[in-house]
Amino acid sequence: MGARCCAQQEFADDTVEVQATDIFLSEQAPAAPAVDDGVPPRKGPVKKVTLERKASTRLSEARLALLAEKNQEELEKEMDRLLGEMESLAGSFAVPYRQYRATATKPSSGKITSTDEALHKVLLALRRLDRTSKSQREGAQSGEAGIYTDMYLGTPKKRLRSLPDIVRKVMAEIRISRLLKQWGRIGRTSFIKGSLEADAAELRIDVWDGVDVFGVDKAFHEPLTMIFYAIWQASNLHDVFKARKHQVLDYLRAVESGYTGNNPYHNRMHAAEVTLMSFQLYSALNSLPQWEGYFAEVDLAVLILSSAIHDIGHPGVNNDFMVKTKSDLALRYHDTAVLENFHLATAFELMRVKGVSLLEHKLPSPPVNSLRRRIIDIVLATDMSVHKNHIDRLNAEKQKAETDQDVDKRILEQYLVHMADIGHALRPREQHLEWTNRVNTEFFTQGDREKELGLTPIALFDRDKAPSLGKGQAGFLKFVVEPLWSPLGGILGHEADVANRCLAENIKAWQALADEEEAEEVKKKRSASKGSQERSESKGIIVSLRNSLSMKPGVAIAGSDSQDKASPRKATNWRKPWTLLTGSKTKK
Repeated sequence: MGARCCAQQEFADDTVEVQATDIFLSEQAPAAPAVDDGVPPRKGPVKKVTLERKASTRLSEARLALLAEKNQEELEKEMDRLLGEMESLAGSFAVPYRQYRATATKPSSGKITSTDEALHKVLLALRRLDRTSKSQREGAQSGEAGIYTDMYLGTPKKRLRSLPDIVRKVMAEIRISRLLKQWGRIGRTSFIKGSLEADAAELRIDVWDGVDVFGVDKAFHEPLTMIFYAIWQASNLHDVFKARKHQVLDYLRAVESGYTGNNPYHNRMHAAEVTLMSFQLYSALNSLPQWEGYFAEVDLAVLILSSAIHDIGHPGVNNDFMVKTKSDLALRYHDTAVLENFHLATAFELMRVKGVSLLEHKLPSPPVNSLRRRIIDIVLATDMSVHKNHIDRLNAEKQKAETDQDVDKRILEQYLVHMADIGHALRPREQHLEWTNRVNTEFFTQGDREKELGLTPIALFDRDKAPSLGKGQAGFLKFVVEPLWSPLGGILGHEADVANRCLAENIKAWQALADEEEAEEVKKKRSASKGSQERSESKGIIVSLRNSLSMKPGVAIAGSDSQDKASPRKATNWRKPWTLLTGSKTKK
């Protein structure tokens, strides 16, 4: 309306100016002399005609501007109407389509394919529109200042005249962007049943106890790929990173195949479990109001990629074994974080061989090298030798930070992955028991290998000297897991309720088993002591009888000092005392 008023005012000013000019020129200009040359005399002055033409031209331009502005307003109204219809259509289409996907036992593949194609066309159209808008906005001027100027004022060819115009333009672009994401989400949920995308979308990764990694492995035989891609897909990381879907899956499957299947514990299921828990801890923090805006998509990618590769190629033995046996890896990495360095080198070499970097993103920052450095620090921090350092560093950060968001992100992300690495006690009892049995089996296997090599394993790895299962696990949870979890659980508050409950139940169960084992041990000791006492009493009776019989004349006790070796007659009576003790008779 502001532009229209301006144009109307300009038109009125032009009219007044022309009228005033007519009056002034008619009064001041002399009349043209009469010349009989056969040409009719001109009516009015020449300047007046020229000004009239200019005024007419300006009037036409003003009318055209009014018409263009009217058309622009009508176009904007139509645009608003169409955008509203598209938003409404997207919302009304998504719900029944998802219900159809979820409830249809045998969905028609033809209908699904045609729907997917239609959704794909909609997405392409919206993307073209989005790209066109961006190119027009960014291509108008070069440099950062030009981009911001064009964004708020329009391009030089079409500057926006007023704040309402700017608001309408920005709101229209926001609605288009929102529509693109909305239709994109619908398109991503329209997966063919049985496809990897559909199976990954069904995993309840956002629920703490919603996914059983062992069940995922049994169903799909690639738990790491399934869980990682489910996170990648649900978090829309494909919109941030440059890697295409097939590149992501190709690298994930290569990483998963790098895990040794013979390891009871350090295998692909462990990698999937650590990846899942890291994501869930990240999501729990991200959902808290005081942590809003702390994390970005690139931070999530760093976390889950570090978790996925943190044990790739694990040989089933620990760093201590590698150093004691003077392995090639120990020599290469100078006996320092041997396996952690090996895992990192393997993962990055695999990335180079595959020709894809999952860290290449579309954002102006942070640099890829800084993301790589963070992954290195996270994996190195999974070494148990720095376990206590994690607790001390996070507690120190919490004390000096004025707000939660002042906590150093590098320290926190290392803490999260280390927590996920040893945190299976935060899972339900059945899963925790399975992980416990697996890790004990791997530990004892290493202990057996050390004995075969003539080495002395630590008590925890020696099946003959290790503490009982209940006592060992109760101690591990109380003195290792719980102190690590306590600072993080305090930060999470109610978001940690399920994990707290699982940990408390597991500690209680192991403590109960430890008490039973201790009671059984006491019972065995008492039984052994009682048997020893009975044997001692029996021995005392025998000794007393020996002494009493040896005192009688003419009686010889075998092995007794009182036996008269010189008398053959006395020596023939050596059986008599034993006859008395046993109640048997000697044949004559």
